Amino acid sequence: MIRRYAELFPADLVPGSLAIYPWGALEWHSYHLPLGLDGIVAEDFSERLAERTGSVLLPTKWLPFTTLPHRCSLMFSTNLVR
Repeated sequence: MIRRYAELFPADLVPGSLAIYPWGALEWHSYHLPLGLDGIVAEDFSERLAERTGSVLLPTKWLPFTTLPHRCSLMFSTNLVR
């Protein structure tokens, strides 16, 4: 069972539990792949890890910085993210 942070009540949280925070860029990889591929892969991996370890799964964060230069990629500068 995956314990998704957004679906838990305060009483469901165990102090000291490990939290997993998947995040990925929004960038062009190729014509046959979605722009959110990095986050989709991170989310799938994190779900499997959370289920196996009993960790709390935080919502996926889409943080587009240091992305591939392409007209369809979203990108924030490193300074902005800092």
